[in-house]
Amino acid sequence: MELLELEVYSENLELIGVVDEFVSLIWTRRFYNVGVFELRAPITENNIKLLQKTRYIYRPDAKETAFIKSIGESEQEGAKFITVSGAMLEGILDKRTISKDGYSPNLRETIYNHIDGSQKVTSYGFYNMSVKTDESNDESSIVNDGSDREAIGRNLGEYARELLIGKNRTVKIIFSPYSQKMYCDFISGTDRSEDVVFSSENLNIYNTEYNYSEEGCYNFVEVEATYPRYVGLQRVITDPEKEWMLKVFMGNKNANSLSLTNYYELIDATIGEEYQFWADENNNVRRDVLKRVNYEDSHEKLLSLCRQYYQPYTENFAGTAIGDGYRSEWQVGDYVTIKDDKRNGSYIKQIEEVTEVFEAGGKRIDIVFGEALRTILDLIKEAGR
Repeated sequence: MELLELEVYSENLELIGVVDEFVSLIWTRRFYNVGVFELRAPITENNIKLLQKTRYIYRPDAKETAFIKSIGESEQEGAKFITVSGAMLEGILDKRTISKDGYSPNLRETIYNHIDGSQKVTSYGFYNMSVKTDESNDESSIVNDGSDREAIGRNLGEYARELLIGKNRTVKIIFSPYSQKMYCDFISGTDRSEDVVFSSENLNIYNTEYNYSEEGCYNFVEVEATYPRYVGLQRVITDPEKEWMLKVFMGNKNANSLSLTNYYELIDATIGEEYQFWADENNNVRRDVLKRVNYEDSHEKLLSLCRQYYQPYTENFAGTAIGDGYRSEWQVGDYVTIKDDKRNGSYIKQIEEVTEVFEAGGKRIDIVFGEALRTILDLIKEAGR
């Protein structure tokens, strides 16, 4: 294995030095979720100087960057070590909470308002960070209908991932050491399923595992909106031809017994106001405030809830890659084919996670194909929303 060097940059994106002496490095890239890393190195004058808080770590071989979130020191058999860990650049979004002044129905603009160093909406920007704003023909840039004011106070990273995952998109942040700038954009995975096939027969993967789970998943989601007949003393105006918009479902409605896992939620429909002007007997203009069900807005909210909760199951394959195809032939987020010899089948799955393990002079690449299995922590987090 060639010598791997890690460049360390300051908070202002200036090169401070190079870490070229370490015991192990675990570098995990994820597509929809934030990747992580852990670096264990001997305590030397150079490593102590470089591996500090508010520092970026750049891998020139992969052109990928992470930032330090935690630092620890330990001693083992008389030898002293420093261990730093953190997140890939996309984790920057998780360092921000959506503010009232920074919120926009346009997700790209909300991100721009909270991390772009050139913007003036808030004072939250990162040094030399820019968010690409060319939104022509980019439908993923507008993913919220504008009614979701509940986004205010949410974690920015979590909110962005929740909205983008349904469109098979994710946020990508790239650091250019040459221009000393960071660039944020939306990306999608590439379909390489015809060209890239992982199987024991092709001798490009081993130690394969299969996982399937229904934990926390729903294969039939039904949501409805209801409204009061009166608001105060005013009768709410309705439209019988639009009543269908207040009930939405997603999934197989004919499923039953053990094959059915359903989710149901009832919400309040949006009640809008409109003005009606009229003239009294003295020809003075009067105004009445009418209450009317906003069917379109309510329908969008119901669709959003369906998309949030509908997930029939989680399924993934995991294994250790053989060869040097990572980044040259396939990448995190790509769709590839996996041949399951045990079940005599093949599947097209997205590469969600790739972990590179550098230790003892060797390198190992572990891959997860398909979505991560839902955990109890995921369910607790959702219940708290």
